[in-house]
Amino acid sequence: MRDAKWFWVPAWIAFGIVLGALAVRFLLPNGGAPEGNERPGSADFVRAVESVGPSVVGITTLEVRQVAMSDLNREYFRRFFPDLDRRNQTSRSGSGIVLDSRGYFLTNHHLVASAQRAWVTLPDGREYEVGLVGADPSYDLAVLRVLREGQDKFTTAPLHLAGSPQVGEWVLALGYPYGNVITDSQPTVTVGVVSGLKRDVKANDSAAIYKDMIQTDAAINPGNSGGPLVNLNGEVVGINTVILTQGGGSVGLGFAIPISTAIEVAGELIRHGRVRDVWIGIAVQSLTTALASQLGVDDGPGLVVWSLEDGSPAARAGIHLGDVIRSVNNEPVRNAAEARRSIFGARVEDTIVFGVERVGQRIDIPVRLEELPGTGTRGG
Repeated sequence: MRDAKWFWVPAWIAFGIVLGALAVRFLLPNGGAPEGNERPGSADFVRAVESVGPSVVGITTLEVRQVAMSDLNREYFRRFFPDLDRRNQTSRSGSGIVLDSRGYFLTNHHLVASAQRAWVTLPDGREYEVGLVGADPSYDLAVLRVLREGQDKFTTAPLHLAGSPQVGEWVLALGYPYGNVITDSQPTVTVGVVSGLKRDVKANDSAAIYKDMIQTDAAINPGNSGGPLVNLNGEVVGINTVILTQGGGSVGLGFAIPISTAIEVAGELIRHGRVRDVWIGIAVQSLTTALASQLGVDDGPGLVVWSLEDGSPAARAGIHLGDVIRSVNNEPVRNAAEARRSIFGARVEDTIVFGVERVGQRIDIPVRLEELPGTGTRGG
């Protein structure tokens, strides 16, 4: 028969393990987890919603569409009923944020592109009719403003403009998904992480390409368009814009326009009613081994300036035909697509620094952007 004293050894070991776990959980900071990796609690999410919630608005638009009979019967019946074709009113719903306390709102262009009238609803239930200040389809952004100004003040959204969020960072999506179904003035909140940055995304229903987007798995559904993507500090990091889906609902592939880009575009729309097209004045092609030998420069990634417009900002700044562009704003460029990405979002009066190689010599040439001639009347 086994000695009885050995029976208590496993029990004492198990007791020691439990006691040690409790000590770690309650006595060590963060429960023994490394600092900075603590999973946020519900209080973190609640504080973020309380911070940004009052600035999230629902948007309802009224569209009027011409509805016609089929071609088969139209001509016969038109002889007796000249007004056969009728106008049909439809509504759409989406989301937005308060951009300015005077009653400016930021949302997506695709939500208001065909609208004859539009209204915003605040979380406290107030409703206002709004008009279009300006819109730009290439960025899919629009600015609306209250039509009848009064003494009312609107709570603006806190913005995170000091850099991009980090991949893996917790974020919340706020908005009014299926706004015509859920008849509540409070926004819906979903939670996820930043899944990726600098994504270029092709929209499901058009040939448009959304550039430099924030990807998230926070649930974004129809009606969330124009609403904010928010960090745990309650600051807006992006404007929810597009989802990739097969069935129309969220599958964890949502994309938001970085708030820094959105604010720059909004500023253009408010000041000019449109986003002014920038003018640099050069055309480029990728550097090949043969071209590098011919130009007397090192082989490797780069772009050759093969066309230069007279009197353009680039020409006046000192860029020459045959220059090899190695970097844009200190970011190396290997092809035209990378150069476009480096320039994407630049505005009139911004300065872009081209790192140029010319006959073996490297120089930095700052170019101050101007508005493209002949586009002064282009609208959004």
